Amino acid sequence: MIGITAIITWGASVWASVVPFVPGFAAIVAYTVGTHAIAFGGSWWAARSYAVSCVGVGFSGFYNSYWTFGSPTCTALLFSHVALLAVAVASMVSTLVVFAWVWYRTFKRIVLPISNEIKTEITEMTGVEKVIKI
Repeated sequence: MIGITAIITWGASVWASVVPFVPGFAAIVAYTVGTHAIAFGGSWWAARSYAVSCVGVGFSGFYNSYWTFGSPTCTALLFSHVALLAVAVASMVSTLVVFAWVWYRTFKRIVLPISNEIKTEITEMTGVEKVIKI
């Protein structure tokens, strides 16, 4: 019975530690997946439509594309593909920069002071041991 109580208590403490991070993590995942799905999906669709409608298959498609790629539809598809690909890359870079910034701030505020405190305690303890040995 004590083991079951200990497991339940441990699970509750883990759950209480994880729950505050769930909304933030969900927002980050929703932003990342949403922007990438729209940008990469739209870019892929525009590129696929351009390839199917404006550029044919083989040498005849290559030859005929000189007369079709300047049409307003083909130009719009090409520019939308390029613009959406730029948005996708910018979204990915901005996401990585934000993640790096959050990790740096977390390290600077939480991990670094704790590691400095541990380092100070170790040096104080080694100094005390040297004094006691003498």
